[in-house]
Amino acid sequence: MSSQSKIKAVLIGAGGWGLQHARILSQRSDVDFRAIAGREPEKTRNRAAQFGVRAYTNIAEMLAQEQPDLAFLSLPNDGHFQPTMEVIRAGVPLFVEKPLVFDLKEAGELIQEAASRKLFFGINFNHHYAKPVTLAHHAIQQGKLGDLTFATWRFGGEGGTSHPFNNLLETQCHAFDMLEFLCGPVDSVMAQMTDKTHKGTYRTLVANLITGVTKGFEKRLEITGVGYRASVQGKNLQIQLGYSHDVVFPIPQGIAIVTPKPTEIVVTGIDRQQVGQVAAEIRGFRPPEPYKGKGVRYAGEYIFRKEGKKK
Repeated sequence: MSSQSKIKAVLIGAGGWGLQHARILSQRSDVDFRAIAGREPEKTRNRAAQFGVRAYTNIAEMLAQEQPDLAFLSLPNDGHFQPTMEVIRAGVPLFVEKPLVFDLKEAGELIQEAASRKLFFGINFNHHYAKPVTLAHHAIQQGKLGDLTFATWRFGGEGGTSHPFNNLLETQCHAFDMLEFLCGPVDSVMAQMTDKTHKGTYRTLVANLITGVTKGFEKRLEITGVGYRASVQGKNLQIQLGYSHDVVFPIPQGIAIVTPKPTEIVVTGIDRQQVGQVAAEIRGFRPPEPYKGKGVRYAGEYIFRKEGKKK
């Protein structure tokens, strides 16, 4: 295969799992493996020398010099966000190790940034390609197992210690992925565990996480008042609420806002708390007054009206 037709690839991460990525990249005939970026100069130089590629300790410098078609990220699990965002903003298609990040808001920011650039953004769930899984998937797709009524999956490993839910995020994400890959999308979640805080807290938190990434959350706001209106201008929500100046609200990362009508605002996102907070902030610019109901209200919100002064 000519060098012009090969995929120019770079790797960010010189550690243990980075070694596995480098090993495979160096063996593929359709890949032109160019460089490795790492945090420790000596370790990165040694790893790069092992595969005959260039070594960098600066991601931006590597991307500018190598002009890759695809970047692979294999870093410590709690250190994904900043390097991943740097690659996305450089406009380089990327493939990252799981878990994407430990924070749902950060995940939303990364996904939204990549989507806004229409950038390929893949996450490594390699167990799809394990022989037992491919055989099971083929049998299910061919209907050889009949209608599935029950499936269980246990994935070993403890995860790290940097986060209270390391095992769930680092290791059991494979279990969720396998269940969806083999059985279809998760529609609802039930948890059985010890809850010594408040009844139902864990179940609610997990359910919100699943809903956020599968369906998203939404808050609708309505504007009432002569001349009151809203529109999205670039990355800002601009609202006219009867003041001497327009209200300009910067749309936060992880949040999408649209105005289907000048008097309607729709706030969406994957983080339930953030969606509610943003909607509350917008409503707070001019809460509905009790006489004529002018202002910003939640869709369907009842405003207790007061009788105006009589002449």
